[in-house]
Amino acid sequence: MTHVTEATVEVRDPSLDVARGLAVIGPVLGHVLFGAIVAGVSVRGGWAGVTNIALGLWRLPVFVFVSGLFVSRSVNRHGVVYAWNRVALCVWLYLLWTVIQGGTKAAMGNLVNDPVTWWQVLELWIPQGQLWYLPWLLVMTLLSALVKPWLPGRIVPTTLVSGALALASWGYEWPYILTRGLSLPVFFFLGCWVGIGRCQRVLRATKVWVVAAVGCLTGGVYGLMLLLGPIPPTAGVTERTALGVAAGVVGSVSGLTLVLLASRGLARVPAASGLVWLGQRTLPIFIAHILPASGTRVVLMKLGIRQEVVLIVLSTAAGVLVPAVLWVLSARWFPWLFQVPARWSRAIEHKAGRGALPAVRT
Repeated sequence: MTHVTEATVEVRDPSLDVARGLAVIGPVLGHVLFGAIVAGVSVRGGWAGVTNIALGLWRLPVFVFVSGLFVSRSVNRHGVVYAWNRVALCVWLYLLWTVIQGGTKAAMGNLVNDPVTWWQVLELWIPQGQLWYLPWLLVMTLLSALVKPWLPGRIVPTTLVSGALALASWGYEWPYILTRGLSLPVFFFLGCWVGIGRCQRVLRATKVWVVAAVGCLTGGVYGLMLLLGPIPPTAGVTERTALGVAAGVVGSVSGLTLVLLASRGLARVPAASGLVWLGQRTLPIFIAHILPASGTRVVLMKLGIRQEVVLIVLSTAAGVLVPAVLWVLSARWFPWLFQVPARWSRAIEHKAGRGALPAVRT
């Protein structure tokens, strides 16, 4: 996942930005579909519910895998400054957007699907919606800087441990901080191991016909898993079956592979420049999409517009484009909206530079 403070690599492969663009649209559309079901616009067993499950198999695995690709290079270059700037970023954004998102929902009352009280906004141990990802990212940043799974001999034990955690928690979600996304670290660590350089070399070296052939194969596997009733990694189920978990795991791996291959092909299409642009702004979109997406649905329904496709398309567009535009505006007018305040960042770099914090070295 792209972060607003992340340095750009020298040679940027647009395939990865396309993948991230697709990945960030996935959560937005998924939340819109779920909101439409809860609001009574869509039927859980209809196309919206099926699409939400299909998206759920790959959207977060792609998200975190691509995030992991950049970690080893960033840690090697910036050491402790990278790790602690990420920690500061996650803490700042979590606190700020908990107040913004939670406060807005509390003010709207019963107009939203899941109303909250002002006291619930202050319950920081229970993340608001998608904001659970920020504490998760904080922990993964520190773990990756400590474990360094890209070093020789470390990926196997790291994969075994994180893979066992994924199987044990697959499909389960709990409301408290750091109890969501327990099935995702294995994808993040694999991304760390692959690394941005290796991934770019493989993407560039792979022939188009190989991409097409492997894409058809993985697409077939992915479609078959959908027929078996897969459980997405972060489905929030209360009961699981062995078949559902197995289909979910295979579906997520094949979906991740399929999206990366599709991104390789789409990167050659000029029209994909929009996905590249979105892929470079995934963190702002992921953090800020709930309010414009839900707000658009509420306003349209108040105006008497209840056509399912219209509501879903417009709500998704608002959830993707409004945060992206807000990020552009914030760079000039209110940079603190998506970035660590400059004073914090300078203080961290100063302490790291003078050795007050332990350096992260390979």
